[in-house]
Amino acid sequence: MFVEPTTAASLEAEAGGEEGEDSLEDQPPAEEGQRTVNRTLTALNLTGNLIHLAGRAALEAAQAASPALGRLSLASNPCMLAGPTAALSAAERSLIKSSWAALQAMDGGAAKAGEALLLGFLQAVPHAL
Repeated sequence: MFVEPTTAASLEAEAGGEEGEDSLEDQPPAEEGQRTVNRTLTALNLTGNLIHLAGRAALEAAQAASPALGRLSLASNPCMLAGPTAALSAAERSLIKSSWAALQAMDGGAAKAGEALLLGFLQAVPHAL
């Protein structure tokens, strides 16, 4: 079943509006019980649209600039297959990046922190058996 989306133009036509009359933007807020147009995009599903990394970066920048857009779905797009963190959100990738930056800032850097973690793990193995 196909449902045609409601647009500002279709609402104006339904209300009897014609060209030249005040647009919906110029009208005062609707009173209780009247139909209104929601102009806030809260979710955007772009599944399977052949979006690559550059497109994803542009969409994530737009999402960051639009706080009401809480959900951006990019499943089944090439951009979701580019590396081990590709399926993570921009916020999740940012957390990983800041974690690595914090490790780099430590005495000896990330390599020294990784070495200490691995050494601790290997020392604990014989005790666990």
